[in-house]
Amino acid sequence: HGHELYCAGHMLEAAVAYHAVTGDGRLLKVMEKNVELIRSVFGTEEGKLNSYPGHEEIELALMKAYRATGDRKYYELADYFVENRGSRPGFLEEERFLELSGKEKWLGADYHQAHAKIRDQKAAEGHAVRAMYFYTGAADVALEKGDPTLRQALEALWTNVTGRRMYLTGGVGSQGDGERFTLDYDLPNDTCYTETCAAIGLAMWALRMLKLNPDSSYADVMERALYNNVLSGISEDGEHYFYVNPLMLKPDVARYRRDHESVEPERVKWFGCACCPPNVIRTLCGLGGYVYTQREDAVYQHLYLGNSASLRTSKGEASLCCVSEMPWEGRAEITYQGPAGVSLFLRIPAYAENFCIRRNGEKAEFSVEKGYAHLTPAEGDCFQVSFDMPAQYVQANPRVTEDCGRAAVCRGPLVYCAEEADNGTLLNDFIADLSQQPRAEREDSFGGIVALTAEGSRSDYGEWPEDTLYRPAGSARKQASLRLIPYFLWNNRGVGEMLVWMNAR
Repeated sequence: HGHELYCAGHMLEAAVAYHAVTGDGRLLKVMEKNVELIRSVFGTEEGKLNSYPGHEEIELALMKAYRATGDRKYYELADYFVENRGSRPGFLEEERFLELSGKEKWLGADYHQAHAKIRDQKAAEGHAVRAMYFYTGAADVALEKGDPTLRQALEALWTNVTGRRMYLTGGVGSQGDGERFTLDYDLPNDTCYTETCAAIGLAMWALRMLKLNPDSSYADVMERALYNNVLSGISEDGEHYFYVNPLMLKPDVARYRRDHESVEPERVKWFGCACCPPNVIRTLCGLGGYVYTQREDAVYQHLYLGNSASLRTSKGEASLCCVSEMPWEGRAEITYQGPAGVSLFLRIPAYAENFCIRRNGEKAEFSVEKGYAHLTPAEGDCFQVSFDMPAQYVQANPRVTEDCGRAAVCRGPLVYCAEEADNGTLLNDFIADLSQQPRAEREDSFGGIVALTAEGSRSDYGEWPEDTLYRPAGSARKQASLRLIPYFLWNNRGVGEMLVWMNAR
């Protein structure tokens, strides 16, 4: 029920990556033997265990190995694990874990996404990282199979996750017990779990959905998760990590209350369950894999990150070079080298205003397909992409109880937060004035960022004695402003209060 095949999957991914980078296939040969052992144990044939992994991960790893080697045995095993998941009897009935899950309702079959076959799952349930890895592997299989029913099942789950169960930062999995999803719109801010690995898994799944269907809405979520809930997992010095990523913190409460026991007031060097640190590192090292996807001679650029890329097309070799000012300014310059006949699709972010493309300095005409600007580049073409990213208040669906009467601030792909280091304590007393747009200002802190200022009011604490717990409403308030920094940078200046969702009027 546990992590045996999960660990094998990570090792298989490592073998594929090592072979891709070095050309050395020795580790891949070792893992091929391991996969042969797994195939000899699991399957529908007589004498085999007809079941599926406890913690999903090997499915997506097998698909990576299949693409790297072309050997269909990897795909066939991945397909079997995806399609068999949720069948009965499964490992839950055969192992002592069923007994344990009977004592703890958070650890039943749905914890493993094994409560139903994938086509019958209508909502994301259970352990959030397991779910994200499962959906990622299933999307890989769906792409290879060309199976519309599997794709439709994944689209339904995507709608549930991103439309009802995802935090503004791209975090998923709101409950610490079981590290899991709970109910639609149940998104508490101070006790939320939102494991770093789960956001990485969401970005991985989004990338696969883009391969199934190049729709910019998937890239919007992928970018949101990468810039916020993933980057917040690592400190500015690169040596400390968050496993859990709250959207509100009062350090003394987090240290004392039992329902906050999973929330760390500051990043730590290591964890007993050490999945997040290496997962952050491998994600940052592999970030280039999130920038583009390709369908034959159509190339889609999802992220405006500075990069150089080499492409193989039926017309011949091509390359793209992007110089970007994101995420601070909506400007990027993309140069194409290669044959004619290649289609280039540049994403139009959902937050972009006045989106414009110039080709070699002249305004370019383009059609829009599923949120992408369609261009046909020629050798040496240089495309200047520009768009406005005004800071704006956002509000949550009123079904999200914890965010009723509150607003958060976003600018481009970044979610912003207030910290005690800039604003003092009692951040939750601030009431933002939604009629005044937050002001943006470039500054040198953190190596150069865009900080924001929100206008509003705070209580006059001097007029409220500490030993007076309650008094009639209508007490005096005074004009105040709140300085905001990108959420991913919080807790780099010591322990203190932090707030994403502010009271608003």
